Amino acid sequence: MVCFLAVVVCWHGTSDVVAETQIDFGVDVLPILSDACFHCHGPDENTREAGLRLDTQDDLLSMVSAEDPDDSYLIQRIVAEDPEEQMPPSDSHRQLKSAEKQVLVEWVKQGASWSGHWAFEPIEKPELPGVDGDWGRNEIDSFVQAKLIEKSSTPSPDADVRTLLRRVALDVTGLPPRADVAEEFLKAAEHDLDAAYETLVDTLLASPDYGERMASVWMEVARFSESDGYQLDQVRTQYPWRDWVIRAFNDNMPYNQFVLEQTAGDLLPDATEEQIIATGFNRNHVLNGEGGVDPNETRIEVVADRTETTATAFLGLTIGCCRCHDHKFDPLSQEDYFRFFAYFNNVDESGKAGHNANPFLELEVSPEDRKQAERYQANTKHHHIRFPEGNKIRVAVLKDRSGEPRKTFILNRGAWDQPTREVTPAPPASLPSPDGLPPNRLGLARWMIDDSNPLTARVAVNRYWELFFGRGIVTTQEDFGVQSARPSHPRLLDWLAADFRENGWNVKRLIKQIVTSSTYRQSSVCNEKTRTIDPDNVWLARGARFRQPSWMLRDQALAVSGLLSPDMFGPSVRPYQPENIWFTPTAGKIRYEADSGDKLYRKSLYTFWRRTTGPANMFDASPRRVCEVNVRRTNTPLHALVTLNDVTFVEAARVLADRIFDSQELNDEGRSHERALVDAALNEVSKRVLFRDFDESERDMLSSFVAETIEHYQTHPEQAEELLSFGEAPRGGHDAAIHAALTNAVLLIMNTDESLSHF
Repeated sequence: MVCFLAVVVCWHGTSDVVAETQIDFGVDVLPILSDACFHCHGPDENTREAGLRLDTQDDLLSMVSAEDPDDSYLIQRIVAEDPEEQMPPSDSHRQLKSAEKQVLVEWVKQGASWSGHWAFEPIEKPELPGVDGDWGRNEIDSFVQAKLIEKSSTPSPDADVRTLLRRVALDVTGLPPRADVAEEFLKAAEHDLDAAYETLVDTLLASPDYGERMASVWMEVARFSESDGYQLDQVRTQYPWRDWVIRAFNDNMPYNQFVLEQTAGDLLPDATEEQIIATGFNRNHVLNGEGGVDPNETRIEVVADRTETTATAFLGLTIGCCRCHDHKFDPLSQEDYFRFFAYFNNVDESGKAGHNANPFLELEVSPEDRKQAERYQANTKHHHIRFPEGNKIRVAVLKDRSGEPRKTFILNRGAWDQPTREVTPAPPASLPSPDGLPPNRLGLARWMIDDSNPLTARVAVNRYWELFFGRGIVTTQEDFGVQSARPSHPRLLDWLAADFRENGWNVKRLIKQIVTSSTYRQSSVCNEKTRTIDPDNVWLARGARFRQPSWMLRDQALAVSGLLSPDMFGPSVRPYQPENIWFTPTAGKIRYEADSGDKLYRKSLYTFWRRTTGPANMFDASPRRVCEVNVRRTNTPLHALVTLNDVTFVEAARVLADRIFDSQELNDEGRSHERALVDAALNEVSKRVLFRDFDESERDMLSSFVAETIEHYQTHPEQAEELLSFGEAPRGGHDAAIHAALTNAVLLIMNTDESLSHF
């Protein structure tokens, strides 16, 4: 015992830094116990050893003596040097670091106070931090500045006006600013920048492009596709649900209504056709129609998908971890899983795929849309869609069975054919729930959006925050449980969540708060010292810089070239793809045939998505087989291969070069000389792509590049002709060598980090 006390005294003597900080159990202690202890002493009784739990208040506090680490059994075992006494065991890969042991010792010294996991605690709106200085434009900045002061850092100056213009336009609409919007803003900014910027933000939020931009993100969360998946990968006509999402965002549907209608729109009193279509969210799952598959198994897997998608998308819960057993870390049991499962288990479906995958809603569409849906079956050798009579299509939606609800059982180890004990629908027992909710999907939806629910608002504001800063306040969007990343700004997260609810779950208002903050408007320029101190910009001392998603890069290329089609809604389209991209995965049964005309140039949101082979130029997209909420970012070689060589990008560069040659500015007297023509053209490219002028060094470098490339194409005219033949758009009558050289220069500019990134 004397030897042990010496060890404890040693730990006390090395914890001076930790002792200066007030230990928060939920933030500082619980994650340590979760990582190192819960596997053997946590919620899952099947793996619990020695009958000991450390995940509940009574059990944990029975192991400690408040303010006395020396007399605390928990600390004795943690700091023990004897391998027979040490915890975690010496042969476990879950070992505590020295700093983590110090935190646990200091927690006991400070009184061993208990609190729940931060994400499961009620949302309470914190007071704004009191900070000095004149930096900051709204409440967000108060929290960010307080954190910067805590970290001995300072904010960066505002980004220059043109950089900010391009940044916010891409963030809010997914597109560069229109010429008229940019001109109006830049002119007004000369007199009152803040007022001009607020007007700009309002204009962008009112644009139809806003709804399409926001819907593009939701498609991956909702695993939207217009095919079933698996080998047959039968085609669906599910695009009306995608169009519902666009309209919901453009109409600024309150987020709580957005959640409710997608979960249970069909169960609302006098449900409208649009509210029923909204439930397509939970019909976007894969369906296995292969021979030999038991439809009952497929039905169980479909219900499991809805259970896990709903929990991930709206609640940030990894509930799928307790399908087979109790959760290893979170207070979620296998019974909780199947009670949640029971909400979706009464849908009137049989587990069959294709045109037998009831329930459906028949919709009247235009003859053109019906014809396009039929045409997409023309190159499929099997399993055609069974279309209704007339100009109608069928959309997969939710509809519960009539009569006695289907019974739900806990499945032994999650196996579809091993039912055990019957359960009824209910939220997880560890989370608060108001009384009187119906035991159906409408009750589930109302529970998720009730003020007592601690998760829904936090998860929502965190996801929207990530769109504008490249990382969430909680970086694990898919997991708000005990194993989640700690919030970088926990008080800001709670303030945003509470304010979001107080103001009617207003998404556009939230986004305006974010993009008008000084935090968002900072320059992203970073010096070596700042990069060393905070390489990931966790504390937000500068503007965010990250690679834009592939769909946005494609849309940007089409927009700056003037090719982008403004058409909205309707059947998905098939733009350029590699020849026979569908041939091998489908054993030659399905062939890809590209559309033509304006359909080639519609936004990426409208691209037809086959689950077995997603669009090749969407190199960072999820496969859309399951719900994915984390944004994928990549700068792999595949990225460069697409943005430098894909038909869409090359054609966009060619057309932009062509249109610049045709512009009035380049035909003025005195610009007929080749070098003057090229210089003027490059400057125009810079304005259209980067929204700024080149500096002298950039201009000289590009001019030299173009001059050398012209010489190359003059001696290799066949290569110029090959480059200028990319895409369907008609070609102008300009000198082929100059046109091809400028096309290469445009491609180069479109592939700069400034063009490809949130800057």
